[in-house]
Amino acid sequence: MRGGFRLIFWGIVVLFVLEAPSQVIWKETFEGMIPPDVTVPWKRDPWPDPANLWRTVSSASLWGENLPPFPSGSKAAYFGKVNTATGKGSYDFGIVSGALRANAISMIFPRLPDGTTLLSGYPGFVQVSFWILREVEYYPGYSLEYDVTQASINGTVFWKRSSKDKSQRLWQQVFSEPYYVANNQTIDLEFFFHSVDNYSNNFLGWLIDDVEVRVAGLVVDTHVLPPARVGQPYSEIVNVRGGIPKEENGDYYLDVRVVRGNLPPRMVIENNRAILSGTVYVAIISTASPEAPGDYEFELEFEDRLGQKVRKSYRIVVHPAEDVPDTGAQRIFYEDFNAFPLTGWTRTGLWRHTGSEAVYNNEATGNYDTGRRTFGYLTSPEIDISRYGGSDVEVGFDSRRDIEDYESEKYDLTFVEISFDGGAWVRVWEKSSADGPDSDWISETAGPTTIPTAARAMRVRFGFDSIDGLNNNYSGWWVDDVEVRVVTGALKIIGARLPPAEVGVHYRFQFQARGGVPPYTWSADSRLPQGLRLDRYTGELTGVPAAEGEYTFTVKVEDSAGQNTTREFALEVGEKVTLFADGFDNGLGNWIEENLGLWHVTATVPSVNLAGRGGVAYYGQDETGNYVTGARTFGYLTSNPFNTEGAPAFKVEFDYWREVE
Repeated sequence: MRGGFRLIFWGIVVLFVLEAPSQVIWKETFEGMIPPDVTVPWKRDPWPDPANLWRTVSSASLWGENLPPFPSGSKAAYFGKVNTATGKGSYDFGIVSGALRANAISMIFPRLPDGTTLLSGYPGFVQVSFWILREVEYYPGYSLEYDVTQASINGTVFWKRSSKDKSQRLWQQVFSEPYYVANNQTIDLEFFFHSVDNYSNNFLGWLIDDVEVRVAGLVVDTHVLPPARVGQPYSEIVNVRGGIPKEENGDYYLDVRVVRGNLPPRMVIENNRAILSGTVYVAIISTASPEAPGDYEFELEFEDRLGQKVRKSYRIVVHPAEDVPDTGAQRIFYEDFNAFPLTGWTRTGLWRHTGSEAVYNNEATGNYDTGRRTFGYLTSPEIDISRYGGSDVEVGFDSRRDIEDYESEKYDLTFVEISFDGGAWVRVWEKSSADGPDSDWISETAGPTTIPTAARAMRVRFGFDSIDGLNNNYSGWWVDDVEVRVVTGALKIIGARLPPAEVGVHYRFQFQARGGVPPYTWSADSRLPQGLRLDRYTGELTGVPAAEGEYTFTVKVEDSAGQNTTREFALEVGEKVTLFADGFDNGLGNWIEENLGLWHVTATVPSVNLAGRGGVAYYGQDETGNYVTGARTFGYLTSNPFNTEGAPAFKVEFDYWREVE
């Protein structure tokens, strides 16, 4: 075939990650140490166990454990002892504990892309990562924790596991949150193991390899923005951490820009910057007064001095100026915590049920002081939302927070998150020590957030995270009268203008509505382009256009209460310019079925919202929602040849969702 061309999508998994060397500040692979010793900068802290079991160990000496290859080289740090006769390891030597510490690691920032060297004291953020293989006892049903493993930076614990967490005889990589430092400052790292008791300790123990400190990527901490109202001042903060800030006139900052959508009219990002305040960047979105009601979606991009970028999408609803906005609310779930025992809810950490409220604290002490960081979730049963796709949902609850008061930092974090159909948890409300305690009961509202069109169920969870082990002798967080409400509001058709279509090429567009009382029914007048149809129940416009032209037609939506509204749309149908197209709704008919690896077509992937997409090509396993096979895995998704004759150039476009290490 003349001018033939093929597309290849390639998926590959290997046991290492290529990273820009300039971003790495410090690294330890334990290869230069002589088993069983650990040497400078690492030290075995003899307290509280003089027989500290930390040492370096070679993979060959653990031949009886049948372990996967070490992440790099043949040595790792190990808490335990090796039986040379059996090649197996264990920490079954009574009550054992010990710390492995690297003290005074210099945080020397990398040179900038232009070759500039930053001055001592220049602020920035680093991230610690390390690989672990951990096998200890598993006893999740007991309130106490045994076989505790934890990692800390300058005495602050950022990672912890215990007998409540399952072991896994596979190497896993752990990452800290961005940690604020200054150029040429030093930090201390510590890995600590404590068996707590001398029972059930005949397990391998804890292996650590490839400890690394690097410049942290940018992380956005603010997930939702509250609504605004016409005629009332608006000022909200977006918090970001990570990277190396830019500097001007003594101010350290990130650049902020809108890369998709628009802010509500007259709203601005002050100075188009996120200013470093304490240990977090603060971007202020404000206006003296919004001028028009509406629903505004936009995406912000933050960029640091190294050129690192991160994006985050937001939505701001601007209500009309009336005292009472044109919205209604319908309760779909309520819990007063008066039933005993409490059914349907799950609890981790210190969450407990008093018989009239839910509270995060230790019943015996009346506080949440465990001597270290503590966190846990109170998670609701599934809530049916199958009738409310496209509407907004909010969570109302009564709250009393007795926590530490520390205005400049976020400790004792309390938050509310929502998950749809088992997908990712989205944070819709949070308070911390920076907001101070609420000594009396107050009513709070989390959200609203939009229910995905095809969602069937949701869960709500209340989270508590002390962040550190200090100042935790307060009575904690009390929650009562949880109410999930669907915010119906006025019925309207939402969405942007229709993307153009091409003659002879399959077309699909999903109309969406909000408000009223779902479910909705859809219809369109007779001016639809020939070859297209609008599905009455899904609101999906599909088909193959037959003729060029500019078409204007009216779409109508009606809710289950009989309310209806209409909106006029324009669609341009042009000549065919697409050389190859596939929405994967009919399998792999347009692709060469060889060397696929895990590539296949599916309509469902665990924890991924595929509403309205039909079939997708997926590199992974439907049963597990991952690509773990126990070995390296790779594959190619290769198109059948297609004709490019007459096309001087072309571009390839595709939608994707991607989650890898």
